[in-house]
Amino acid sequence: MRRMLMAMALLATPAMARVPDDLPMATPAQTLNVLYLDLAGLLGPRDRAPLWTGYLSQRLTALHDRMTALEAADGHRSLSREWLCLCDDPHHLKVPPLLVVENGSADSAEVRVRLIGAAGWSRRLRVYMVREEAGWRIDDIASEEGQRFSEAMARAVDAHVRGRGALGL
Repeated sequence: MRRMLMAMALLATPAMARVPDDLPMATPAQTLNVLYLDLAGLLGPRDRAPLWTGYLSQRLTALHDRMTALEAADGHRSLSREWLCLCDDPHHLKVPPLLVVENGSADSAEVRVRLIGAAGWSRRLRVYMVREEAGWRIDDIASEEGQRFSEAMARAVDAHVRGRGALGL
């Protein structure tokens, strides 16, 4: 417990951009638990970017970086919600979320996630994860209705390239 509290204190510095090595992230569920704790604001200040965007797969990172560069160039934010919770204000998440790993293998996993907000709302989503050299990474996120994070980013990139600006996805 003491090591966990020390690790959480280390995360409180704004310059911290990654999870300390002593927090458990050896499995998809452990990785997501830490990322949801951070998203809820329990692992550091809320005035920095959430850690989960640093835990995207190489494929998703390339798409995210392209979208971010285009957003910076035209000053419009394309994605209007936090995709890891499909919500506008992740600081009101009740944690830990319910996580069920399905279709898991040594290199990939599909994780069903059920989130509950402090106001009583509930969201179900699927997080697709892959094991890369750096550990478990998010390869896609899908809403209950089937809308995928990767597709929303691809549409945002297309909209920026075509000069249509932000989509508000």
